[in-house]
Amino acid sequence: MAEHLFDHDRLDVYRLSIEYVATAFDTARSLEEPNRSARGQ
Repeated sequence: MAEHLFDHDRLDVYRLSIEYVATAFDTARSLEEPNRSARGQ
């Protein structure tokens, strides 16, 4: 089944922002003390 792409899915800035969010989430998830409070930021 072919995946339908919306117009915004084709934008480079949209794809890059999704990658950035994923990377930031992974980085925040790995934070340990004393930086653990930065997770919610």
